[in-house]
Amino acid sequence: MQQRLPVVPAFARVCGAEDCDAVTTLAPGYDGRIWFATAHGRAGYVDRRTKQVRLRRLSDRTEIVANSMSTSPDGVAVTSDRATYLLRAGRTGRVRTVWRRGYDRGPARKPGQLSHGSGATPTFFGPRTGHELVAITDNARPRAHLLVYRAGTGRLLCRVPFLDAAGSGTENSPIGWRRSVYVASTYGYPYPTTPDGAGEADPATADFVGGMQRFDVTRKGCRSRWTNTVRSAAVPKLSTAEGVIYTVSRSRALVYELTRIAPCTGRVLSRSTIGVGPLADTLQMVGTTLPDRTLLQGNLLGLTATRPRGR
Repeated sequence: MQQRLPVVPAFARVCGAEDCDAVTTLAPGYDGRIWFATAHGRAGYVDRRTKQVRLRRLSDRTEIVANSMSTSPDGVAVTSDRATYLLRAGRTGRVRTVWRRGYDRGPARKPGQLSHGSGATPTFFGPRTGHELVAITDNARPRAHLLVYRAGTGRLLCRVPFLDAAGSGTENSPIGWRRSVYVASTYGYPYPTTPDGAGEADPATADFVGGMQRFDVTRKGCRSRWTNTVRSAAVPKLSTAEGVIYTVSRSRALVYELTRIAPCTGRVLSRSTIGVGPLADTLQMVGTTLPDRTLLQGNLLGLTATRPRGR
């Protein structure tokens, strides 16, 4: 069943014109509502039953939302260019901020990122419910940090730098599974273009050296378990059924390979070429894995399907 739920009249109410803002991300909530956030730092939802739209500004200061949002039974997590929020609908339906936690956004956008601030969509994870923790990355200099919070309260459990300064920055969401978090660098990734309003990168360019790192959340904070030098050119995904991290790696000769990584050690298990040359660029996009383990991965040419060997 298709349903059309207009939100632009709500923009006219809150900022004076239907084109004064734009939806940048949306996701279905566990509460049955369709949640969304906007380019100019607003967030809200559409009630599918009543078609009512609720919308509010995240903060009194100017903020933008350039990443996706995540939902869990605890609420909706969204990270702006200055802070991470957990939102819920109150008893009267009003959009309520459960908690807000600012982070170090750094002095400027880093090369390999598309906005000035965190490049990460919040990741819910945890050993008991699968959503009692939430992780993002900041944009600090000289090294960016992984930040892990208690989802229910916003209490900071750890703030730990990842990789070295030559690769410490990411536009991608971390993987979270049980007590482990995996972060992949995009620092220096040569995107063909950047969004309007992204601002100049500082430095303007940098080598894309890549790298991934695993952390485990402990009672004393976050402990590094391993690092590797995989030059990830797509959002890594963990197959819990196989016990394998999938990504697309990019060589300096512009060979793009489906790469399987052991999550326990960070060791590369296999590589399979899926494209060569500039038009095979996967642009740090996320792939989709089908039930038969076929990977659908977007690139500049369109869509590539990669099937497991032996099929």
